[in-house]
Amino acid sequence: MFVCPRAAWLFVVLFGVLIDGGMTSPLWAEPAPVWLTSPQRQTAEPIDVLGKRDSVAPASFAQATPLPDASCQPCALTAPPSAGLLDNFSVFLGLDGAKQPQDFGVNAQFGGRASFNWGLPLWAPWGLGVQVGTAIDATADAVQVTEPLIGSAGRTQNFTTVGVFQRTRFGANWGVVYDFLAQEYYDSAFLGQWRINVSLDVTPRSTFGAWSALNGFGDRANFGTTDVILSPITQTNVYWRYQWPTSVFTTLWAGMANHHGQVNTVLGDRPRFRDTFVFGAELLVPLTDRLAIFGQGNFITPVASGTVDAYLGFVFYPRGGVRRTYSATYAPLQTVAAPTNFAVDLRRP
Repeated sequence: MFVCPRAAWLFVVLFGVLIDGGMTSPLWAEPAPVWLTSPQRQTAEPIDVLGKRDSVAPASFAQATPLPDASCQPCALTAPPSAGLLDNFSVFLGLDGAKQPQDFGVNAQFGGRASFNWGLPLWAPWGLGVQVGTAIDATADAVQVTEPLIGSAGRTQNFTTVGVFQRTRFGANWGVVYDFLAQEYYDSAFLGQWRINVSLDVTPRSTFGAWSALNGFGDRANFGTTDVILSPITQTNVYWRYQWPTSVFTTLWAGMANHHGQVNTVLGDRPRFRDTFVFGAELLVPLTDRLAIFGQGNFITPVASGTVDAYLGFVFYPRGGVRRTYSATYAPLQTVAAPTNFAVDLRRP
């Protein structure tokens, strides 16, 4: 195999710079000057640590610099490869804790969560994207009531999210997804909801928006010998996201939930709550370009009968781009459904 001698010299020089820690930009950002690899380079010419010639150079040096050799063109540094299918793909693994009205007032859950979220171009001329993701939450009872009462020791939830989104050039963003929930708890249940997200990037670091979770369909189930009806809780929140100078992203939101019940299998039922306050937060802490700490928490008040949902863990981007999670054109606009944004109410028929 033919190896261009001048490119070999260039590789040696660049490798030395990398080892010394002087390289701060991609190899394709600024090709090395021709004079650096020329065999006729005057060794007395002063250079800096980045391999660049001093701004003042003798005229004789410029005359001694030959034109690039056409035979070395195949060895030239090229731009990085084009975008791949996994550029906006991420995997999450962490811990999850949840308490919702569907726990019938006598239980809570704690365990693990694993998920992936994927954004892909749908219609490039409009910057329209599609997102798809799924998650598994496997948790165990955190209260010693349900298992001795009806024999249920834990819960498994499978969330699936599919939808479309768009980030416009003037900073307005929108997305619509449909979430499916298939769970095995004290009984099997299958539920669905809509989620809508709209936002505006008011500065390069600050975003204001709103998101809503809307009841799609519920399901009937049995808590032991008791018939119950499960349904998603409708809620709407306004939020503010900010990127700090440390590259950490924080998101805070507050809003209202439509209604939820105060059903308790041991103490009896109390009147339903309507138009209750909701608040929550989201955190993204980049550790490297591929790895970050990520978490969400959402709380529907009063928490004694509402929800206390949160998860925290690590998110991994195989192709990098953690800091572009909220800005890349085809990065998913919304997270995969979770107890934090898919709260489930319980009522008797």
